[in-house]
Amino acid sequence: MLLSVLVAAGLSLRIWTLRCIRAATSNRGKGMPISGTGIDIIEIDRIKKLMEKDERLKNRVFTESEIRYCEKKRKKYHHYAVRFAAKEAVWKALGKGGVGLKNIEIRNRSNGQPQVYLKGKRLDPLKILVSLTHSRDYAVAQAIVVK
Repeated sequence: MLLSVLVAAGLSLRIWTLRCIRAATSNRGKGMPISGTGIDIIEIDRIKKLMEKDERLKNRVFTESEIRYCEKKRKKYHHYAVRFAAKEAVWKALGKGGVGLKNIEIRNRSNGQPQVYLKGKRLDPLKILVSLTHSRDYAVAQAIVVK
């Protein structure tokens, strides 16, 4: 089961990555160099157990907006887990320095597409592309930082 989930998630993320690279390098000859990539996978049950064990974890890692979004969902721990994975992926793509997990916020556009917002640190003119997915047991996210 895990292998099929990872293969399916890996395949969709690879396709997404190739599309992002193609889009980034075909900007009318100008190109947008990729300055970092990050990926993360986490067990949803692990996030659930951590959050149930430590009530303060939610407020230390997630923004008020993310908490409101996740709490409205029927499978709220799936949404918390995929956002945690996204924060980790963005953190890795940025080089693991200078940005705390709570300063990385994942919001959805009106069409459902996830978007990254950074708080407290000016990182312009960076654009961060992110892809999120989850199955019954795992949450996966990939981030690409484009200048």
